[in-house]
Amino acid sequence: MLKFKFLVILFSFLDLRCVVSRNEELNCVIFNEKYHEYMYAANFLFSKYFKRAVYTFPLGIFYSIKNGKNFDFTDDDRKGVWILEPVSGRKNVFYLKNLRYEEYMYSGERVSKFIFFDSNMRFVNTEKNLSPSDEKFMWKFEQLDSRGSYLIFNVGYNEPLFANFKNSRENIRRDVLTWYKEPNGLQFRWNVKCKNDAEINK
Repeated sequence: MLKFKFLVILFSFLDLRCVVSRNEELNCVIFNEKYHEYMYAANFLFSKYFKRAVYTFPLGIFYSIKNGKNFDFTDDDRKGVWILEPVSGRKNVFYLKNLRYEEYMYSGERVSKFIFFDSNMRFVNTEKNLSPSDEKFMWKFEQLDSRGSYLIFNVGYNEPLFANFKNSRENIRRDVLTWYKEPNGLQFRWNVKCKNDAEINK
């Protein structure tokens, strides 16, 4: 009987730890500061080469009426919520897991410029199979100020994340890419707002 009570207490403790762990998850929305658009993983209707693409999208009239030019967490669109999973042993480096599709964001192939030439930019995609040691799945967040502004670098290529300079998807979606040069401009700045005002720099 005593052994049974011990097991009940043990399982209750483990279950409580799981609940706390879920509550402490960094569920965040990542906004581009230049265009006031949020980053999301698209469905396969808008995929590139059978890989899920990452875009930014306007915040919408109701969000804008409520928040004005301020950024705030919202889970209205689960495709636009990212779970930041810390990379062990690396400060402010995370895997970015999409809440809707449960896929991890990575920097991939170079963007084609001409038939036989590639540009200096890379597509950003998501996929289910995370390779924990593969640095192209790792993203480093460099804080710029106390208002939640960050530069985000892909660790594998040491390239900054940015929203493309022009709307390229039916004048609505905007490609999210990385490139090889130093970040220069607001299109490289991202505002990160997490659920329950959680902070990513701990």
